[in-house]
Amino acid sequence: VRQLYGGFSFSHDKVKDAILSYMSKEDRYFYNEKLAKIYESMIPNNNAYLFNSTEYYLKSKNLEKSIESCFKAAKYAVQRAAFDAAIHYFKLTLLMVNSCSKLQLSVPVDVTKVKIAFGNVLMQATKNQEAFNIFQSLLNESTQLSVTVKLELKYKIGSIFFNKG
Repeated sequence: VRQLYGGFSFSHDKVKDAILSYMSKEDRYFYNEKLAKIYESMIPNNNAYLFNSTEYYLKSKNLEKSIESCFKAAKYAVQRAAFDAAIHYFKLTLLMVNSCSKLQLSVPVDVTKVKIAFGNVLMQATKNQEAFNIFQSLLNESTQLSVTVKLELKYKIGSIFFNKG
C-alpha cells in the first residue's frame, strides 16, 4: 500500500477489498466519492480518468454527480468509438434520471440531449431498432421540442428505415 493524492493505492484489489469490507456503508460511500473527486481532478491531464471518476461516483451517494459523470463518460466513449461503453453509460444515465423523477430531485442534464445522443450511438453501433424506439418516443412524448429538433428526429427515423432496406 502506498499513499497517492491524499488517498491510497493498493498493489492488489484483494487488499483494497479486504480493507473496504471493514468500513461501514457510509464510510465506503464517502471513500468512493473522495476517489471520484481525485480522478476528476486528473481529467484535464488525461480524459481517460473520466471513466475512473464515473465508476467511483456510481459507488457513492452523489446521484447528481453520478448522472453528470455518466453522461460525460458516454460522450467521451463515443469520441473514442467505444460504442459498447457509450451505450452502457447512456443506459445508466437514463436509469438514474428516472430515479430522480421518482425521488422528486432535479435532473442535472438535458434528458432530450441524452436521448438524442444515445440514439445516435445506437445507430452507429447498428442497433437501429433501439435507436428508432428512442427517436419515436421523443417525437411522441415531447411537445416542447423545437421544429429543428423534430425535423432532425424525423430525418434519423427515415435514415433508419432506409438502412433497413
